[in-house]
Amino acid sequence: IYYSDGRSKRIRTVSRVPSIDLALDAMVEGGQTLIFANTRRRAVKLAEVASKFAEEVYSFHRNNKVSSYVEKMWESSQARTLNMKLIDLIEKGVAFHHAGLNYVQRKIIEEAFRNNVLKILVATPTLAAGVNLPARRVVIDSYKRYEYGLGSIPVKVMEYKQFAGRAGRPGYDEIGEAIIIVRTEREKRLVEKIYINSDPESIVSKLGRISALRSIILSLIASGGVRVVSEILGFIEKTLYYCQHGFTGVKNKVHDVIKFLKSNDMISGDTELEATLLGKRVSETYVDPLSAIIMINGLKKARPLTDELPYLHLLCSTPDMIKLNVRRKEYRGLEEFLDNVYYDLLVDPYELYDDIGTIYSTIKTALILYDWINEKSEDEIVETYDVGPGDLYSIIETAEWLLYSMIELAKVVGVPLSILKKLILVKERVKKGVRAELLPLTRLKGIGRVRARILYNHGYRCLDDLAKASIEELKRIPGIGIEMAKKIKSQVSTLTP
Repeated sequence: IYYSDGRSKRIRTVSRVPSIDLALDAMVEGGQTLIFANTRRRAVKLAEVASKFAEEVYSFHRNNKVSSYVEKMWESSQARTLNMKLIDLIEKGVAFHHAGLNYVQRKIIEEAFRNNVLKILVATPTLAAGVNLPARRVVIDSYKRYEYGLGSIPVKVMEYKQFAGRAGRPGYDEIGEAIIIVRTEREKRLVEKIYINSDPESIVSKLGRISALRSIILSLIASGGVRVVSEILGFIEKTLYYCQHGFTGVKNKVHDVIKFLKSNDMISGDTELEATLLGKRVSETYVDPLSAIIMINGLKKARPLTDELPYLHLLCSTPDMIKLNVRRKEYRGLEEFLDNVYYDLLVDPYELYDDIGTIYSTIKTALILYDWINEKSEDEIVETYDVGPGDLYSIIETAEWLLYSMIELAKVVGVPLSILKKLILVKERVKKGVRAELLPLTRLKGIGRVRARILYNHGYRCLDDLAKASIEELKRIPGIGIEMAKKIKSQVSTLTP
């Protein structure tokens, strides 16, 4: 290690992976280490390698609280394979942390690290922003990250400062070290100059993006805050964007957005601008106006017998929907699937996007949701689509919001009642992750997709069936037990006549 004050320290080579050797060195001295990796796969791989070497050292200092975190992790999700992987690592004092984990898993890992149960935590950059998780030693495994279309590029100074800011634990440690891994003397001089001894970049306004302007201009008009174009420009004069760029490039964009909103019946008027009923509802649902237009145009093509998949693909085609990465090996399967369902879709993906990766991404995301509402297990979805439980639940939450928005817009534009009912049904199925026949059972607290299916398969297909059953009968059903049986009977008595 070469320190900024001129000191240096030689670290024992154990694993032949510098970031892991640094973490093991800190562990021996009683300190914790945060390793920042540039990809999820790298984070998982480093954690697995670190655990092999950490087990021997950590076994002599095993925290007696580890068993409680193991129990919590086992119940953290229905993705049992991932749960077991995390449990195996936690028992050795190591874990990984990235956005693919669900909220509960991330919180368990963060708490275990704060309580010194974990000695080494390998994380992606998402942990650096907004999570107060200090350590004695922070190791940046790579200062480069892959950016689509650009290749591997150095991270911003601001991001490095976020990483380095996690080094040092006031009240626990007198030491705080932030270390960047480099491979050559030239790289060493480069990172000293760019990262160690320089200031962060200035914050840059994103208001100039057309997507940001669409939403902001519509909300200004819909709220009655502005009536004429000059007032919109007056608002922009009060923003960070204007301070940095003036009106360069933005005036034309403002006029383009107003033209777009008028042509799509969201605002009206020439001298004075006013939001239409549709424009107000779009603003109230917080969707991008472009998302709203894609939804509305798609709904106009819908028919009562339309399957759920086209609706799911429609919402996944909007700019507001999360776009998942698609690996090259997935292209062929997605291409074949798209060919088979192309004429059933409510929006033409080839007209909407030029990039084939984005087209396949919308299909992949729609398929994940389709498998979810058809009761594929969390484990199976995670493995099939190479996503984490956190990704899955982010997709579900976003889809639920967009389906709510789609329903509200459908009411305004007057889609047939049969289509509206279908949308409401799809929204409920996305929320619960079940087929339609299980929805009545999932109204009960504590009855999720797994228990609902067990009850249904045992002959309890509606609330009336449960009302007629005794506690003794219910408790014998796998996954129910005496306490859950009592809760079911208590709820059913208030929900049935």
